[in-house]
Amino acid sequence: MLAFWLVALAGLLLYVAFTLHLCLLALGYPYQLDYGEGLVLYQSQLLAHGKSIYKAIDSFPYIFSNYPPLMQAVAGPLVALLGPSFLPGRLLSMLATLGLAVVLYTLLREAGAGALSAIVAAFLFVGSPYVYHWAPLFRIDLPALFLSTMGILVLCRATLRSMANPADAVVQIPHTVAMLHSSGSTRQKSLPVARRPIYLAGLLFVLALYTKQSYIAAPLAALIFLLINNREAARHLGLSLAIFGLGPLLVLQLATGGAFVFDLFMANVNPFSLSLLGGQVGNFVLTFAAIISLAVTGLASNKPGRITSSLARLSLLDCYLLTGLATILLAGKVGAWENYFFEALFVLCLYAGLGIERLSHGHSTVVHGLVPVALLIQLGLMWHDPRIAIRVVAEDGAANRTLAPLIANQSGMIFSEDLGLLLVNGKDIPFYSFEYAQLAEVGRWPQTWETEALRSGRFSLVILEKGTRENPDRFRRFTRQVLSALDTGYGLVAEVGKYRVYAPQPLQRPMDVSFANNIALLGYRIDSAPDQRGDLTIPPPDVTMPHLDPYPARLRLTLLWQARQTITTDYQVFVHLEDSAGRRAAQSDAMPFFNLYPTSRWSDDEIVRDYHDLDLPPDLSPGRYVLRIGLYDPHSGQRLQLTGGADNLLLAALPLNLPAPGVPPSATARRAPFENGISLLAYQLPTMPIMAGSTLTVTLYWQTDAFISRDYTVFLHLSRESELPLAQDDRQPLDGTYPTSIWNPGEVIADVHVLRLPRDLSPGIYRLLLGLYYQPDGRRLTLASGDDHLSLTTVQVTAE
Repeated sequence: MLAFWLVALAGLLLYVAFTLHLCLLALGYPYQLDYGEGLVLYQSQLLAHGKSIYKAIDSFPYIFSNYPPLMQAVAGPLVALLGPSFLPGRLLSMLATLGLAVVLYTLLREAGAGALSAIVAAFLFVGSPYVYHWAPLFRIDLPALFLSTMGILVLCRATLRSMANPADAVVQIPHTVAMLHSSGSTRQKSLPVARRPIYLAGLLFVLALYTKQSYIAAPLAALIFLLINNREAARHLGLSLAIFGLGPLLVLQLATGGAFVFDLFMANVNPFSLSLLGGQVGNFVLTFAAIISLAVTGLASNKPGRITSSLARLSLLDCYLLTGLATILLAGKVGAWENYFFEALFVLCLYAGLGIERLSHGHSTVVHGLVPVALLIQLGLMWHDPRIAIRVVAEDGAANRTLAPLIANQSGMIFSEDLGLLLVNGKDIPFYSFEYAQLAEVGRWPQTWETEALRSGRFSLVILEKGTRENPDRFRRFTRQVLSALDTGYGLVAEVGKYRVYAPQPLQRPMDVSFANNIALLGYRIDSAPDQRGDLTIPPPDVTMPHLDPYPARLRLTLLWQARQTITTDYQVFVHLEDSAGRRAAQSDAMPFFNLYPTSRWSDDEIVRDYHDLDLPPDLSPGRYVLRIGLYDPHSGQRLQLTGGADNLLLAALPLNLPAPGVPPSATARRAPFENGISLLAYQLPTMPIMAGSTLTVTLYWQTDAFISRDYTVFLHLSRESELPLAQDDRQPLDGTYPTSIWNPGEVIADVHVLRLPRDLSPGIYRLLLGLYYQPDGRRLTLASGDDHLSLTTVQVTAE
């Protein structure tokens, strides 16, 4: 049994060392470790500079505090001295953690537990993974818990001191409830309690509430305990809470124009989720099952008939156990995590210490051996590998250093999920997404400002963490409407560590093409795939031609999709790059967003930006290639059909490994703008005259200043006045291989047409007439003059 004890104690000490090591590592780490740290640091900065952290939610910048100000005010002077540093807050959090261990140890010793039981309970708390994750952070939870438990400790110690010095007391409390952990005795003796400790406890409770307003379990437990046993003492505690709490409340309310209470309570409206609560409670119970078992033992030991006994036999710690466990219900609030279990964990460790003490004395050797075995089981249940945190700190630190110059060089607003990333680089915070996402969820925020800013590209950069876009319901820091607006106006340009960097990237070609009436393609972009080697740069937001290197090795096709109705199938997107003969040169088959965001998880009307990288063969022949795309069910292979029955969309044409096209000097300039942005730039004819019975080859040089939605047919007619065409060539450009619907704006297209002249064509001068028409209805495009054709030039024909 001794060996088990030694192993268990060594394990607990190791876990405590893990926590302390991470705390010390965090003190020297200059970047944000947790999502909420940046917000608390920003509030500390504002307070240090005499600015309010409470404001109307509809005023810019869109960030406000839903926390009380004590922690931020205490850290503020050091933040002002050191600059935007997390060090002051992390130091306070670490000291609070150590203080909690001391409070836990002292409470158990006051309750009659031995030193070993008290040390084990304190080590269980500090070494737990929940405390391990939060002790190194500039967060308010552990300091608030420390102040709350200090209030409990003050009341408990005052009770015990009054037992030794009843003449100093002014409030009488029955003996049986004055004990910290009632023993089952029914003998009643009046014991006095000094008034001063009650007011000191009230002050500590108020300080805890001004650190985090949800830490009501300790003052509520004290009030319940005193109300049951002595109403005069309860009145004094209530009076102390009012004296110390209402004054600052009134001052803050007046100073902020009413924003203090509104921001803390009315705007703190995170929705409640039973599924979230169930998942978190289940994880808590599994992680701390042995602690819970020991706590039950501590609660049940030496308390026969507890359930049926009078309320007067509840100790102060019993009351705190009840209220502390009740706080678990708050863990169903969206945004809650391990920090919402701190009070429950503290009281369970406290009662686990009592259980260890009871099991270690007055029982058989077998029962004594249960304690180290339970501790070893608990060590296994709450195992956490410190190497993970060390690796994360190293990787995130490198990512922050890489992004620093990019952020520093931006002159406009930056929308960052990691607020600390902005603060340490001297940038302002325009918007805090989580608070406003929750307000939007309950209908208190319209999301107009952020969605319009994202659609129009008003932020110079947007920086999200990996996982945010493809799993929007995980942390709910952004609504799907905001993420849809992001995907509409911004494109992914870099991935650095855990971060994804987005820059304004409007579509090169907007469209609205429906696949099977449930998924629509809203447009696309074509760029060279980003190269993450070397310095981080942001490509220009080219909105016309595909933004390609002269000889690209990899293409990135960006597609913008929208779910038009609920989608239950996880469709694959196929992208095929084909040459003029239809041979496939490269392809991509993947679910949207790098296989990370399947279509079955899209919500109705959600817009999703999707990326497909195509690796080009190193020996790719120069030429004009086309992109075809579509969607299919990977299980059945069935493709979704377009309107009209086609199962793929001819999306775009790409001149690859070709010199930049242009009009040769030998061509005859003839600029003629038609409808829909199509212009003739020039033409080229063979040497005149042309013999009857021969062929006339005409090269037309076209250009468009915008994408064209229809496939037009080019007609070239040879005729005389008032005569029908004597020779003609009607075809889509480049012999049908380059329809106008995939022309790239600004590109020069050399379109060759061949007219076969009749052998009996009379010698003379003929006109070449040129135009375009839409074959389904025969409508011709008009020139600025209103004519539906262009008299291109005259041709002299000689006899054969």
